[in-house]
Amino acid sequence: MGAGGSADVALGGDRDEPPSPSAGGKTDLQSSTPSEVEPAQLVTLVTLLGVAALALGFGFDVGTCALGAAVLLNLLLPRSSAGATKLIGWNIILLICGIVTYVDLLQSSGAMDMLGHGLAGIGSPMFAVILLLVAGSLTSAFASSAGIMGAFVPLLAVMLAGSEANTVLITTALAICVTLVDAAPFSSVGALVVSNSPEHERSSVHSGLLRWAAAMVVLGPLMTGLALVWPAF
Repeated sequence: MGAGGSADVALGGDRDEPPSPSAGGKTDLQSSTPSEVEPAQLVTLVTLLGVAALALGFGFDVGTCALGAAVLLNLLLPRSSAGATKLIGWNIILLICGIVTYVDLLQSSGAMDMLGHGLAGIGSPMFAVILLLVAGSLTSAFASSAGIMGAFVPLLAVMLAGSEANTVLITTALAICVTLVDAAPFSSVGALVVSNSPEHERSSVHSGLLRWAAAMVVLGPLMTGLALVWPAF
């Protein structure tokens, strides 16, 4: 019995038991989890809520509010925000600003309307719609997809005025084409992805998104034309 007891003690000694926290101490999990919000995080959160309140509640421009909030945080928290400006993809921002300005100039000068009316003059309505899908995809790669939809949907009404085509299917095809290229590095979504990528990966991310957008400019109208536009006519 003594041997059995000694064996039990030996087996008990070999068992792995979870370490118990010492009196008044914390486990590794508890010590690695932050228990309090740091003042810098609290100030940043309050500033973010302020930007949302000004933009959504009072109609202020969200870009201006965000820029003012960034300047304010740099003044209030100079140590924690040191080096943050070096992580911003300034070349991407300047590129997007130039492209958006150019597209707005095209729209305000009537170039987009001239394109739509030129397509409306084509004898085959289905072929004209396919060309409009290609134009929408190509333009949306450099501009806002919502803006392109707002500019091209009235053109569809002009183009389909004398036909009995299903306008719901054709509008759906246009919406798919203009949103498939949202990941282009020249668009806002793609630019955010590129600018938030690590600096050593930005070139590869930019090239990958550019290849994706170029493929979708071709494949988007082709696939939606076969799946939606052709049955609509």
